[in-house]
Amino acid sequence: MPELRVETGPQKNQTFFLRPPGPYQIGRDLLADYPLFDRRTSRTHFRIDFRDDGYCLTDLASKGGTYVNDELIECTVLKPGDRIVAGRTAFSFAVDHAEDQLIGRTLGGYEILERVGKGGMGTVYRARQQSLERIVALKVLSGEVASDPELCALFVREAKAAGELSHPNIVRVYDVNFIDGVLFYVMEFMAHGSVADLLRREGKLPVDRAIRIALQAAQGIEYAEHEKIVHRDIKPSNLMVHESGSIKIGDLGIALRLAERKAQPGPGAISGSPHYMAPEQALGRAVDSRADIYSLGATLFQLLSGVPPFRGQSPKEILFALVRSDPPDLRKLTPEVPEALSVLVRSMLAKDPLRRPSSIAVRQGLEAIRSAESRHAPPPMPDQDPRWKPYAALVVASFLALALGAGVGNFVQHLGAMINGRNVRLERVQAALEDGHRALKAGQIDTAQRKLEEISNLPGSLDDWQILQPQIDEFKAAVRRARSTR
Repeated sequence: MPELRVETGPQKNQTFFLRPPGPYQIGRDLLADYPLFDRRTSRTHFRIDFRDDGYCLTDLASKGGTYVNDELIECTVLKPGDRIVAGRTAFSFAVDHAEDQLIGRTLGGYEILERVGKGGMGTVYRARQQSLERIVALKVLSGEVASDPELCALFVREAKAAGELSHPNIVRVYDVNFIDGVLFYVMEFMAHGSVADLLRREGKLPVDRAIRIALQAAQGIEYAEHEKIVHRDIKPSNLMVHESGSIKIGDLGIALRLAERKAQPGPGAISGSPHYMAPEQALGRAVDSRADIYSLGATLFQLLSGVPPFRGQSPKEILFALVRSDPPDLRKLTPEVPEALSVLVRSMLAKDPLRRPSSIAVRQGLEAIRSAESRHAPPPMPDQDPRWKPYAALVVASFLALALGAGVGNFVQHLGAMINGRNVRLERVQAALEDGHRALKAGQIDTAQRKLEEISNLPGSLDDWQILQPQIDEFKAAVRRARSTR
């Protein structure tokens, strides 16, 4: 699996892991797959696609250009060891699975199959637990951590504490061990990636889906608080998607506490992710579960709007904004967000921890909002029935009206009005579908997305939706494909 290692620039020593299927867009835009904190790069600088002939890098008409091995390029197939320069940032391209000595080894009964992720504290592998014949995730801590006895002891202690937790919305830790100089822990394997992957593929999420994700995360935070554990790094990439569709909190304080200990022993250490970090955490103050509430609020803000609440050209700018500035009005970014949900998110993002709701209040608030929204939501779209069935309800209703005393003239007039009203609604849906398909052909994906939202907000009965169900499903799939290849 390929990766870009940052050799020089503001993000030196960071690794961008290029997990298939891609593509990956890289640039200064915070909505890029890998945003760069480099003012000399363009907002959309270059893209890497996975093709039959290899990994293809394409310059996206950047102002300063993209250089591969000191040559200005428009498009080229990358080779291991290639040096890529964009602005002041230089990357090395590597495909190093063949060099990974752990792949194929067995550690303590776990057969390591492949590498699936890499972070600052170590590497995550997909492995097979031989005794139970199940797939697990095995996280190996970096050599720097494994060589420090104090950090090793801290890691083992935290992993054991996490292993005692049992909740449907928290990733289970199964084992921790130190074998042949390798320090690792074993946890549930989450094959569907993270909520961050979901955001990268689909952009902002529908309100109901965002609420469901946040509600499950809130339930996990509430349980962790009861167990006196603070995560301190709640963010989309730490909310994992189980194959059942449920959301589970990963890395429950283990890697974060290690990072904090490495950065600066004692009070005052700062660790976490700038876009989601609570103000008191950014200031190096003591934190409790209310910091997790803030981070969940920032995550929910991004799920609903597509962007984090605070942005900047560098981590320092982001931290300054979250400490000093108020978050944007969520409903101005996403008007369909209910007022009650906007108020709840804003309270979760309060600067003063004392003004934030408790984890119980967040969970109860999300449950109440979801319940209220479900009562006002349009009925679900069932499998397609024969085209005559929706009109059967009209005829039956009209004959009932006739049986109750309506004259023949009134009956005909009533039936005509009902059918005319239905035809108007169906024409509006069909017009929106046609406009949406034209927008997709023109590459106007945002316009197509708005047309999809317009269709979902049109009034109509269950019978109305049945008629156009196949066309709507086809258009939804087309929009989804267009967003994923954007």
